[in-house]
Amino acid sequence: MTTTPQTLYSAGYPIWGVYRLVSRGQGLRAQVTVLETEVHRHECRSAADDLGCSHIKRTSGLMAGARDDTIGRPCSSS
Repeated sequence: MTTTPQTLYSAGYPIWGVYRLVSRGQGLRAQVTVLETEVHRHECRSAADDLGCSHIKRTSGLMAGARDDTIGRPCSSS
């Protein structure tokens, strides 16, 4: 069952209480959105760091004289 401000008010809740509940719900939704954005940014940074490390390891190995087929690919299963 979905609770709307109208159903709360008709159930006997005072109007100021209904407004406070609605305001709090909107504030919580905003906080969730901010947290989801922060998580997404962190995941993007981690992915970029992983790719950067893989690239550095690969180029370091090639510069050290390793053959190209002996160095694992960043997306390989090994």
